[in-house]
Amino acid sequence: MEYVVPTVTGLMIPDALISGQPAAAWNAFLHLMLPATALALGHTMQEARITRSYMLENAGKDYITMITSQGVPKNVVNRTFLLKPSIIPTISIMGLDKAAIFGNAFLVEVIFNWPGVSRYAMGAILNKDINAVCGVVLMLGVIFILTNLMVDLAIIILDPRLRQSRSK
Repeated sequence: MEYVVPTVTGLMIPDALISGQPAAAWNAFLHLMLPATALALGHTMQEARITRSYMLENAGKDYITMITSQGVPKNVVNRTFLLKPSIIPTISIMGLDKAAIFGNAFLVEVIFNWPGVSRYAMGAILNKDINAVCGVVLMLGVIFILTNLMVDLAIIILDPRLRQSRSK
């Protein structure tokens, strides 16, 4: 079924919702699943491998042996005491992967014929539209700053050593 959605924002899902066509918004969302999976799958596997590696490294530490010897169930040990310190390096890598996702987005947008920010930026570069290029670079810069801020806050929440007060 083909939907005719008037362009307001240039993004299919918000435009469909604004025009009162939830079926068109749902259809656009379903069409985003495959490109989103193509962008995220490689990075997700890398992050899972890094998390596993750090979990195996932390599993041999003394505090895990002590907790296990006290009879705490294995799933509680893994979730509560092993995953929390092991996920910190993975969160840092997730922040860095945002750059790679935007770099790969152009290829995915071309393959799936999806009008996105990367395709818009490439068109602006080819047409020598300096204002559009500056706008895209500024938007990506703000995204990276916010991503790094969220990564730092998540690490502070997960690592109690970083929350200690230094005032005496």
